[in-house]
Amino acid sequence: MDTEVHFDWPEAGRGLPEEWRPLARRKLPRTPKQDPPADDTLRQELDEAREAIARLEADRRTARTLIEELEAANDELHARVTSQRRRLLLLERQLESADVQPAWQSGSPASWLDRLFGGLTSVPTG
Repeated sequence: MDTEVHFDWPEAGRGLPEEWRPLARRKLPRTPKQDPPADDTLRQELDEAREAIARLEADRRTARTLIEELEAANDELHARVTSQRRRLLLLERQLESADVQPAWQSGSPASWLDRLFGGLTSVPTG
């Protein structure tokens, strides 16, 4: 038994049909290249870009300094708030242990004129 298969390809079928790979990317027609811009234009654009980069780096340094100052101020304020909370808690505990009754207001409100002159005024208060 012969295990070798002989097959003759037809001469006309050597080229693959156009639709052989229908989903393959097709080459786009090339557009002619544009002339490169003048050397002065490129140099001017490069100088402008370098100036913009220098400005942005300076702005970044300034922003970094401001951010560090704000972070330091924020830390300081958080420390101050924590300290004041502790102080308030201490004062509340001292008040509780002193067993002090709150001061009650007098029955009738007196105006500042009454307190100043020591008598009732004709001006209605309230």
